[in-house]
Amino acid sequence: MNKTIKEALNIPSHVSDLIHPSTRKDIETGNVHFLKILPTLSKLETEYLETISSDRYVELIEKLQKIIGKPVTRELSLSFTGLVPELINKIVAIEKPHKKLLENTAVAIVTNLPEFEHINDLISDGLLRIEAALGPVIPMISNNEVEDADDIEIDMDLFDKAQNINFDDERVLRRIFANTLMAGNAQGKASLVYSASETINKINPGLLKSYGVVMNICDLNFFMTPKPSDLGIMQGTLGTEEIDEAGGVYTIKARGIILPVLIHEITKGIMEFLALDTADTDVMKQADKREHEHYDLMAGIQLDKAIRTHIPYEDLKYYPYVFRKLISTTPIQDIKDMLTKNNRGQMLIQQLIVKIKNELNDME
Repeated sequence: MNKTIKEALNIPSHVSDLIHPSTRKDIETGNVHFLKILPTLSKLETEYLETISSDRYVELIEKLQKIIGKPVTRELSLSFTGLVPELINKIVAIEKPHKKLLENTAVAIVTNLPEFEHINDLISDGLLRIEAALGPVIPMISNNEVEDADDIEIDMDLFDKAQNINFDDERVLRRIFANTLMAGNAQGKASLVYSASETINKINPGLLKSYGVVMNICDLNFFMTPKPSDLGIMQGTLGTEEIDEAGGVYTIKARGIILPVLIHEITKGIMEFLALDTADTDVMKQADKREHEHYDLMAGIQLDKAIRTHIPYEDLKYYPYVFRKLISTTPIQDIKDMLTKNNRGQMLIQQLIVKIKNELNDME
């Protein structure tokens, strides 16, 4: 494939370069929060970031072009802003009469994956529950009603977006990596909506194509628009997830405006559950920034794919354990080697899986 080099990002000649200048600058200068966890290729970590960003951008453009049957040009992209809300509203109306069926479908799609075999066991044992809700996102309301506004205590740290992040603290780096990996895993799972094509086509034969258009445009927007914090705003959300615990039973509550978003949020909830107790409050205050989500969702899927490259299909059920090891005890340099997809990275993952198997056998 002949490629033209546009600055440092590699964009094939058959793909329109619609990447926003501020996003391009962040990628090419390494102004991304998870840069310190990336492997060094040649001289700079930014080369790795440029590589995975280019690959992801091209993948999304090619997918969208295949779905709509025409090139994604700059002129066409100008219609995206109005098209997506219109499509989402139509999808919501079509899904509404089949809400329960689609909620159950979303849970089954995710929990039946080989990598979540352990999650299924916890559900069967009554130690974990998943509550999936399809529809527009609504605020999470506490059961405790506020009677007097004067009694409300606001944690000002929540508004301190400029809080310094200590990138020399390995605990912070691990949590940043965890967030990026969780977002990437969830982002990749949204496409599993196609595995339920028989059910979805019975509802409406045009739904799958509509899902594809909406999700691909939403993912492309991370490249085509400046990150929200550059504009002084925070990004709206199409889904939410949270984890509650009561009496030793954990409940993952996921909500998504349409089916692929719900699948994404269920996956994110499971990953958050797997990451419980791997970072303390101080670390999370530094690493868990809403403004980080833009690049987590843009490039996280490529990092997730890099780790999965080293895991044989028959060992995917150990992925949750691999994930916890990566974000809690694995040396940072080992993580970098795993992300490069080289022989040492493959050897390290295989050794990690052997160690996990031995630990699980010892527990039996």
